[in-house]
Amino acid sequence: MISRKQLTRWDGLLLILLFIAGFWLTAISVNKPVHPAEDAAMLMRYSQHLAQGYGIVWNIGQPPVDGATDFLFMVVLAGFYALGNGLESTVLWVCGIAHILTTMIVYFGIRRYFKGGILSAVLTAVFLLLGSGLRYTEACFGTPFFAFFCALSWLLAQMVVEQPRSIGRAAAFSLSCLLMGLTRPEGVLVAGFMLAAILFKLGWKLSKRLILIFCSMFLFLGGAYFLWRWNYFGYPLPNPFYKKGGGRLYPDSLSEAVKGVLEMSFPFWLIYAAGILGMIWAGWNKFVLQANWFGVLSEFIKRFFIPEKRRILVSVTRTIGMILLLACLIGLFRQSSSLHAQLIFGRYSASYAGLLTALLVTGMLALFVERWLPVNNPHTIKTDTMNPLAMDWKNGIRSTIYVLIPVVGFTLMWVLLSNEMNYLWRFQYPILPVILMSWPLIAIDLWAGLSLPEPETWSPSIRGLVILAGLVLGIGLAFSQTDRWQITYQSDGRYEVAQYLSQYADKHYTLASTEAGLLPLYSGWQAVDTWGLNDAWIAHNGGITMDYLARVNPEVIMFHADFSPVNPQKEPADAWGSMLNILDTYARDHQYILAAAYGDNPVDTHYYYVRPDFPESRDIVTFIQSLDGGAYHYGAHTLDYNKLTWKKDTDAK
Repeated sequence: MISRKQLTRWDGLLLILLFIAGFWLTAISVNKPVHPAEDAAMLMRYSQHLAQGYGIVWNIGQPPVDGATDFLFMVVLAGFYALGNGLESTVLWVCGIAHILTTMIVYFGIRRYFKGGILSAVLTAVFLLLGSGLRYTEACFGTPFFAFFCALSWLLAQMVVEQPRSIGRAAAFSLSCLLMGLTRPEGVLVAGFMLAAILFKLGWKLSKRLILIFCSMFLFLGGAYFLWRWNYFGYPLPNPFYKKGGGRLYPDSLSEAVKGVLEMSFPFWLIYAAGILGMIWAGWNKFVLQANWFGVLSEFIKRFFIPEKRRILVSVTRTIGMILLLACLIGLFRQSSSLHAQLIFGRYSASYAGLLTALLVTGMLALFVERWLPVNNPHTIKTDTMNPLAMDWKNGIRSTIYVLIPVVGFTLMWVLLSNEMNYLWRFQYPILPVILMSWPLIAIDLWAGLSLPEPETWSPSIRGLVILAGLVLGIGLAFSQTDRWQITYQSDGRYEVAQYLSQYADKHYTLASTEAGLLPLYSGWQAVDTWGLNDAWIAHNGGITMDYLARVNPEVIMFHADFSPVNPQKEPADAWGSMLNILDTYARDHQYILAAAYGDNPVDTHYYYVRPDFPESRDIVTFIQSLDGGAYHYGAHTLDYNKLTWKKDTDAK
């Protein structure tokens, strides 16, 4: 069995190069003219208020609200912001450095604990470095920060497995898991899954000390935090949970989670699939097949080939196998047209996926044909025909189960939450470092279970071919990652409006908006998140009401609608539609001025209503309307559909 436990100078050099490359990519991201995503801007508002000494509040002077579910990330941002750093640059650098460190942890973990060679470690690290983590950083999400603690905790888990009696390693793992739970609430579940994996790997006897330390740390330190937050916020769970969870199950969220994990980890999840197939094969042989039919069949086939011709046949077949595998490898990077009725894994048509599978299976069978048809001649030692029934699948199966415990557990838990705001599968991304760090362990244990020759025993030609294939794969993955996660950034009209409104921040005016990110953060106004993610009353009372709006009496109402003045609202079909109906009806009933309804089409618009009875109302209406003609962006150039109704009314007269 291959074991890579001692790092070399080459590893140190490659880690330095990874850090430099990551730092360069982060610097590019920091300098991009990108506004924070809506969900990210919400958390930044909490950090801003905390740094200014107002506590964890959505609105200054109001009771605390636990809308920032990334608690530890929020506190870290507040700390750097309080030191005088810019809020946006702080987020970008904290996330960027976290992304770099995660990449380095994955490389180190593969080399030190998961039996991987330098080539596999470099390919995996580059794949992660160029992936969607950079896009989350540019959007100011705390996702890379959470992913860092997931990767660190999994690395420390391997240290515990290596020395299960070490109190220091057990304490380090437990502390990292606690910090992971403080970063995101689901981190507590991930910590539990990792602990379960260690228990499976070591058994109860060797895990008792770890479990005691882990439970003690979560009970005392985690319990103290839980009691503090319950007392501080008034509720035991984060505010978004009551809005997005509510004790229901979300099959669509689970489906999207599975899709996201497979998409982000492709093609590495194929190794996990091989491990699962190995488990199925072993179970089938153990519980169904009773006779050594494969060996009998192999001996029967050998009688049709004389030794001299068999040697030629084997050589030709192996060459064909290499060609087929190379063709399969190249074919993985070709994506089928989106015009197909159904795409497997979102990439391949059914016929093309079948072709790739056929190339892979046929190529593998042909490459190792000598295992089934051994060559007998005076210059070689006669070998026994490989018998799958006699293969030692135990290590491969145990490794697969061990790694799948946190991966499957993490994926399945998303059935508990709505899929709202899951930008580029950012909710599923934190498990990606675990998947990428662990695949060599499964691959090598399965390889050993097949009784195949270890890489050190390969001939120079075979080794060169594998290295060449690895380089081709690496280059293809690098280009694929760079292209797959490219995003075209544009200015955002909500930011422009917020910047204008900020001059009235000291007036203590109130904005009621479904878009609770850019507008509240950059305007500095008091804000009502009408969806309820940052409003405890709305989250705990089933939604916003007319009476609640009347109590707030907002100066500006803004909402993201699926209708427009030229395409009126239909009967609400869901909670979002009901909320829009309440906001629109309230604004009309109270004589608000419809300043604009911007959108690139009449079923995707931003409505701006302004209350007419405060001094600056006319100026605000004029500015919002001045953005028509291309100045207001929302994914693309927009039209003011409210002005289209003016023209329609004028033409009618």
